Amino acid sequence: RNNNNYSIFLNTDYTLPLSEHAKLDVGFRTRINNRENVNEFYIFDPETNTYTFNTEISNIFNYKNTIHTGYATYSLKSDIWGIRAGLRITDSDQSIDQIHTNTSLNAHFLTLVPSFAISRQLAEGSLLKLNYSRRVQRPEATWLNPYLDISDPRNIQSGNPNLRPEFVHKAELGYSSYKDEGGWGPSLFMDYSNNAITRIRTVDEAGVSLTTYDNVGREFTYGLETDFSKKFSEAFKINASARIFRSEVVSALAQIDNRNWSYSGNLNAFLNLPMD
Repeated sequence: RNNNNYSIFLNTDYTLPLSEHAKLDVGFRTRINNRENVNEFYIFDPETNTYTFNTEISNIFNYKNTIHTGYATYSLKSDIWGIRAGLRITDSDQSIDQIHTNTSLNAHFLTLVPSFAISRQLAEGSLLKLNYSRRVQRPEATWLNPYLDISDPRNIQSGNPNLRPEFVHKAELGYSSYKDEGGWGPSLFMDYSNNAITRIRTVDEAGVSLTTYDNVGREFTYGLETDFSKKFSEAFKINASARIFRSEVVSALAQIDNRNWSYSGNLNAFLNLPMD
């Protein structure tokens, strides 16, 4: 087994002041990754005392991923308002070359990722904010690689060259109020994806399982989280946080239907002892 990786990163950023309270950030980034994966398997022949290369279970492939990203972000900050809006454009080209099977494939993705945040100062120490962003998870090389791994003949694995990027929508509405004696900051949050990359396992009549990937999952998480702090005196204070949320992971094709409520919390107390 032999793996070689080569990477090149190029970044450039520029900030343009538009006024006393506003600015524009733009930039361009390039990332080039080359990976050579060699997993060779040989079968020993005791009669000839030689090893023969096995093409059925060997996995030799080259992978190249070229990503070009351009972004622009506008920011405005005043005594009362705060606004931040951005857009990221990503062009991703992924190439897989299966050397021993003489098979090549190319996956090209052009994605737009917007983001937006706005905040409003309500009173001294109090703030209301709203955030939205779109995140992208591009398929990894092993998820795209169509190589059929039969090294374990009862548990076969393969990638899916038709995978698409997974998009996650994230939103948060929050309030915070902090002063010297303490405060709290509750927020509502939501994460949603309707094409989540999901591992699928099927079993045939002979009991042989095949594991692959597909964009067939729906993931939805929403809930409430908050933190709280209180200073009772110079010697004693507490910090606390809590989170309750609903998580749904559903895929009919993968036979997944997990829906549950979860919660967590912690409480920290601080006491300054005499003599420091």
